[in-house]
Amino acid sequence: MSRIVVASINFDNADLNIREKVHFTVKKKLECYNFIKENEILSEIIILSTCNRSEIYGVIEKNDKLQDFLKIFETIFHLKPEEIYNNIELKEGDEAIKHIFEVAGGFKSMVIGEDQILGQVKDAYFEALETGSSGKFLNKLFLSAVTFGKKFRSCSGISNIPTSVSSIGVKLLKNKLKTLQGKRALVIGLGEMNRIIVKYLLNESMDKIYIANRTLREIDLITTGVEVIPFEHRYKVIHEVDVIISCTSAPHFVIKSEEFNKKFKGKQMCILDLAMPRDIEPTIAAISGVEIIVIDDLKELSNESLNERVLLMKGCNELMEAEINKYYKWRELSFIKSTDNSSVG
Repeated sequence: MSRIVVASINFDNADLNIREKVHFTVKKKLECYNFIKENEILSEIIILSTCNRSEIYGVIEKNDKLQDFLKIFETIFHLKPEEIYNNIELKEGDEAIKHIFEVAGGFKSMVIGEDQILGQVKDAYFEALETGSSGKFLNKLFLSAVTFGKKFRSCSGISNIPTSVSSIGVKLLKNKLKTLQGKRALVIGLGEMNRIIVKYLLNESMDKIYIANRTLREIDLITTGVEVIPFEHRYKVIHEVDVIISCTSAPHFVIKSEEFNKKFKGKQMCILDLAMPRDIEPTIAAISGVEIIVIDDLKELSNESLNERVLLMKGCNELMEAEINKYYKWRELSFIKSTDNSSVG
């Protein structure tokens, strides 16, 4: 009997080292799609990849393919059997369906209720459409989950509480350095997360913000005190700055220890590495005066307004159940219209 499944590696069940191993680059996604199709493991596939979770959603047709599904992580990411057993959360049927609704709503995020995940779920859906790997059941499921995510944020008022990795990252930097006023920062990369961070930094009366990016296209964040520099010049300003914030999609370190040492002048520095895999070579943390903050370090600070956010979310449980039931009703109608008597759960 066909059913929906999801295999998830996330910040709750796997440490940073494991999550780095199972991060989906464009190449890894292609390998995964091809492996699944060639071995007929899933009839539909959507891959959701963020800095905190790597998940494969699918429609599985036969029970004996479930073990093959988990072997994807051994074949593509070279995880050992014990690493698969200890770090992969496998959900099937109703649990898998509820899971994507909770993910889209921000219920499963490190920063509970954050809204960036909603865009990431949509991106995963559109990417699967483009590759032709998704089908009617996952398409409808993801569209329903996105609809719930939008309604939840509108109805709950949770968007009125500053809850994002970006805001918490800047707050943690401020706590470490006592103040950001008059400080200088180097921001590496200009994806969505870093764009939000720069906006927060602009409210801190910093003396200078350098943005190192691979393309020097016109950027709407340019204002007094902000300067865009070529990516290859990122080491040249290290001696000037108090803060480095990096979040790129590079598969390798963008700040390496040897080059960093040549430019570092011994002043106190705080580095925020929000990339997955990490952008900053970890050995830099051993240098006196330097502290590296990685994404897992934000979890404790994110709990400050947790109770308020959880209460808002509990008030919307009925909304989630209603949207899930709509999906079930659509699915039942789809089977009635279909000549295939199989069912997807």
